[in-house]
Amino acid sequence: MADEEILTPELPKISANTDNSSSAQSKENMEVHHHPDLHHDKKYFREYFLEFIMIFLAVTLGYFAENFRERIKDHKQVAQSMQSLRQDLGADAAMYDSSIAINVNSCKMIDTLISLLNSGKETGRVYFLARKLTIGTGIFTPNSKTFEQLKSTGGLRLIENQKNLDSINNYYQTQKYFDYWSGLQRQRINDVISGNEKLFDGRIFFSIYKWIETSKNAEDSIIKEQPELLTGDPLITNDIIMHYQYLYGVLKIINKKASESSAEAIRLSSLLGREYETE
Repeated sequence: MADEEILTPELPKISANTDNSSSAQSKENMEVHHHPDLHHDKKYFREYFLEFIMIFLAVTLGYFAENFRERIKDHKQVAQSMQSLRQDLGADAAMYDSSIAINVNSCKMIDTLISLLNSGKETGRVYFLARKLTIGTGIFTPNSKTFEQLKSTGGLRLIENQKNLDSINNYYQTQKYFDYWSGLQRQRINDVISGNEKLFDGRIFFSIYKWIETSKNAEDSIIKEQPELLTGDPLITNDIIMHYQYLYGVLKIINKKASESSAEAIRLSSLLGREYETE
């Protein structure tokens, strides 16, 4: 048997160049993870000042822009409120004029009624006037809804013109007196109604009311009948006259106040229309 040869596997030769290449790659990888340079260049005062100016301008412009938007919103809100207020004033003026006309006619009827009661004549006409006067008179009820809403929501502070604000406040302050005058007017009417029970026949009063509802000639119908009064007692007659003359006086006073308020409502409405361009 031939001598066996021991074969030694050949190992790959590692060249010096490979070692050098690996070493270089390792160094490159290590260099990738180097620490950041924390060194900053020194800032000068001028740079800080410029940054401050830019921030200040940005904040200031934002403030003015927001304030401008609020002013536009407030102006629109005031214009809408003034439009609503002018509608209330217009309704007030119409209410005053209508109620004044009713009360002027009532005063004329009271004047005639008192003269007839003193004369003791034309009982039919006395009945008709006495019944018609108790059907209704002009009660003044100003509308302050928008004004009260402006007060409760702080809307009055948005009115920059102090004279306009004073005019609005003065007008609605005056209207509070109508609560008193209207209450007194109702009281005087109730006194008249209570007094009428002593002098006038209730059945005839009811007939007159029905005639007034259904006929334009109610006065002529009752005048023709000439119904009698319940009593000819001068004391009772004087008591009735007293009640009517008190009502007459209240109507005269309240009509004067209403006439002044109507003129002021028209003036104030025109003023607000020009000021806030709501004409």
